[in-house]
Amino acid sequence: MSEKYKFKILREEVEAKDFYEEQTHEKIKKSLFNLIQNEDEGITIGLSGPWGSGKSTIINLLKKEGDFLFFYFDAWAHEGDPLRRIFLESFINCCKEEESNEDILNKLEEKRAIISREKRIKKTEIKRSTTKLGLFLAVSTFILSIGLAFLSSINYENLTSTYTGSINLAFYTGVLFSLTPFFVLLINYCHLKKNKKDVRDLNYWAFVQNNSNETVIEDVSSDEERSSIEFERYFKEILEINNSIKKRKIIIVLDNLDRVDAEVSLKIWSTLQTFIQHKNPASKDYEIFKFIFTVIPYDEESLMKIWESYKKDEESIDNNFAKSFFDKSFQVRIDVPKPIVSNWLDFIDKMIEKAFEVWPEEEKRVIKEVIEKTRKNVLDNPKPREIKTYLNQVGFLRNHFLEDISTKNIAFYCFKRYLQGKSNEQISDYLLQVEKIPVEEINLIEDDTIQEISAIVYGVAKDKGLQLLLSPKIMNALNLNKPHELKELAINHKNVFWSIFKKIISDTSDFQKYLEYSTPINISFEEINKDVEANFISLLVRYLDAIKQAD
Repeated sequence: MSEKYKFKILREEVEAKDFYEEQTHEKIKKSLFNLIQNEDEGITIGLSGPWGSGKSTIINLLKKEGDFLFFYFDAWAHEGDPLRRIFLESFINCCKEEESNEDILNKLEEKRAIISREKRIKKTEIKRSTTKLGLFLAVSTFILSIGLAFLSSINYENLTSTYTGSINLAFYTGVLFSLTPFFVLLINYCHLKKNKKDVRDLNYWAFVQNNSNETVIEDVSSDEERSSIEFERYFKEILEINNSIKKRKIIIVLDNLDRVDAEVSLKIWSTLQTFIQHKNPASKDYEIFKFIFTVIPYDEESLMKIWESYKKDEESIDNNFAKSFFDKSFQVRIDVPKPIVSNWLDFIDKMIEKAFEVWPEEEKRVIKEVIEKTRKNVLDNPKPREIKTYLNQVGFLRNHFLEDISTKNIAFYCFKRYLQGKSNEQISDYLLQVEKIPVEEINLIEDDTIQEISAIVYGVAKDKGLQLLLSPKIMNALNLNKPHELKELAINHKNVFWSIFKKIISDTSDFQKYLEYSTPINISFEEINKDVEANFISLLVRYLDAIKQAD
């Protein structure tokens, strides 16, 4: 980056200050704040206005007012995500930021983990009881211990395998008792065989059977969406935790519903009913939902277009439908008009100084001059976002191109490309039709404007810009026999036209092409002037002489 043209990017941030002379945003913020402050029960408020009218600025100003829990949710930023789950998790995070009580923080975090399915509580009924085999083995184990006691009391020195006329009763009893567990297992085996059971099935050899209560907490991960019933239940539980010590009003802002897909938008509107239906005193959860104020900024026209595209196979949505829908959804609607910015020039001065602090004063002046002179009327005022975009692009392109292209023409290109949204192809057509340039822009067109903007459009050096711009148009007029276009190009671009025209003719090596070109040239230039003489006839004569000498 050049030290001379070092600049700072102006960030896309919601303004925290009302720059309008009439203080339109500040006044709406005050009215909105007073409404929420004075109402004892929550309501749903619509903030209607076109994109760029300052709805976000009003929300940002409101955020700084009052002892409210302020929760902002951007539907556009979370499009494609499981919205109900993300909403609940975001709301919990918002509550945690405003909370200092350790117990409440732990409960909120625990609730968040459950909602996000990081933890799942699973309850299972398990009753553990001894089977018949287990019972018999337990008894046989007791008998086994008696048998072992008998065997340990015997004097094995006097024990012989030869019959002496008497039986060692203690020995045989001990052996018999010690084999009792084996006999139990043998009897179980015979019983299974008799009843044609699978002796390899371990369930038939179990000592204990399960039949009791058990709670297990599993750590899992899930991206599943929450159902509307789950959403309502969890939201209510979060409110109960948050309100357990102190109840205060909650402002929920649902933004950018007019920028998301129709299905997503309608899904959020249906979710909104969770806040609305419980505000009826007859609802059992009325006291929990009582203090929720919902603010929804939207562009009515954009929202209508979304719904129309969603219901394209059904009956068209008309203004009566929209009015009925909005009346039902909102208790209050506030219109945010497009303000008349009489002091926007002060704003651009501040932004220019912020972005281009070290630039020469003359460069700063022409940047402001371009955007000032291109206004169509007193109502055509650039929004703060547009001004920042314009200045960022000027700063970047000024560093990208050599200084043989003026800052003024770079600024003019940025105005056409980024503020008017014209494509490079449209800008090329604009440069070729000088007679159609709007009155408010004609004063910005100087001798080198078209040439330099052509260089920017094609990303080439200044001397090649017009060549790339005009060559295709001249070739098209010659090949398709369009004398009117050819004459128009010659009038509008004069010396540059003839320079490019001469190169095209001199590069032509086909006599048939010369003859074809003669027709539009003859019609375009009824009189043989010095330009036609120098750039066509002389070349044609030279070409014919070359052919004659070759023959």
